[in-house]
Amino acid sequence: MPANYTERRTFLDDFTADFDSLFSLFDFLVGDWNMVPDPLIDRVTTATSNTQTLTMWSHLAPCLRTFFDAALAGASSHFFTYEKESETHCCQSRIDHVFAHSRYATLSFETTLYEFPRSDHRAILVHFSTPSSSSFSTPLLYRLNTSLLSSDDLRSRTLACFRPYRSSFSWEATKTLSRSYARDFAYLAARRRRSNIQILERQLAQARHASARDIGNDALATLVISLRDQLDSAVTVGTSWAVFWTWVQWFEEGKTCSSYFFSRFHS
Repeated sequence: MPANYTERRTFLDDFTADFDSLFSLFDFLVGDWNMVPDPLIDRVTTATSNTQTLTMWSHLAPCLRTFFDAALAGASSHFFTYEKESETHCCQSRIDHVFAHSRYATLSFETTLYEFPRSDHRAILVHFSTPSSSSFSTPLLYRLNTSLLSSDDLRSRTLACFRPYRSSFSWEATKTLSRSYARDFAYLAARRRRSNIQILERQLAQARHASARDIGNDALATLVISLRDQLDSAVTVGTSWAVFWTWVQWFEEGKTCSSYFFSRFHS
């Protein structure tokens, strides 16, 4: 992707115009894009922020409307692929991307970053695998946990997309970006919820062992009860969504019994 702002904008407009009818045939869009999807979290710099970065992304959004950020989906935490240090400022950004077509949304992803001493970029490797327990096709409409819509973090990032756009073309790009933010936010929220449960389980196990060694310590007993309540609350929320998710899958299957159900009576 051209590093120059004007050249990059021309390239993106030409790219969208030339391949607009062919994007559904592409499996992946990969490369050094020299752009960040969300300047609020994908770019950290001590220099003056450049608002052109967000505006530029709107020229790419139309061709990404059927793609998702596979590298981010497979990462265990947020990451940067480019680092630069100079006498005047330091900068970290996520400008190297691996976008996959939505037809692969049901796969599992694992992202690995590799350092190269002779380059200021990190290499991204995204491993795709088929979940052994998944037998459902990609839904026509992406399902979103609507309770996340009240998040102040998601709202602030979404509002940041609306302010620079005025034309009808920019409005279409804004809708695409907003949906993309919501999907990425929901995925990361699910990962944080699972991570929080694992942390609480470890803390509870440690507190129980400490309490067993010091039976007369009331502080440790209180800590065990508090951690157990927190874990029960977190698991209850996760379980309720898991039950709701199974109902949705059951409905999408046409309200038919699962293959496991029939296997129990297979002679």
